[in-house]
Amino acid sequence: MALENYLECYHCPVAHPGFSKVIDVDPDAYRLAVHGFVSSQIGPVRDEPRAGGYDPHGELRQSQYHFVWPNTTLNVAPGPLNLSIERWVPVGPRTTVEVTDYFFGPDVTEERIQEVIEFDTQVAQEDVTLVEGVQRGLDSRAVPQGRLLAESEQLVAAFQRRVFEALA
Repeated sequence: MALENYLECYHCPVAHPGFSKVIDVDPDAYRLAVHGFVSSQIGPVRDEPRAGGYDPHGELRQSQYHFVWPNTTLNVAPGPLNLSIERWVPVGPRTTVEVTDYFFGPDVTEERIQEVIEFDTQVAQEDVTLVEGVQRGLDSRAVPQGRLLAESEQLVAAFQRRVFEALA
């Protein structure tokens, strides 16, 4: 479920207010694509990032989030040269451990490095809260199954097809 959350951003305007102040998550601007074993999300920086929070100014003018099947994500935040690589390891039926390594350009200051990591950490903490709530809902069995939104959850659908194919 953690990776499914990673693979869609229709929850972003509500669940990630700081992120949505910086990245244009409008469906007409936020691009989704599936290419073989890679699912990508590209989010442009807003023309005028809303006040408060992360400063997206720098060499990189868009966010990039790429999932590489089966359990790796590559992320680029707008701003200074940066890359984070995450490995998602399921350790039980309801638990996934995610390990992140960060890389920065040689001229990125310690202050900007901390700013990127804090921005990423805030979004991750919001996602943990969201995923835990969804898991509680699933465990309640109140809703036996859901439907995917064809356009905004196409990356989730691709992930679920890959899981099905791997288990079949």
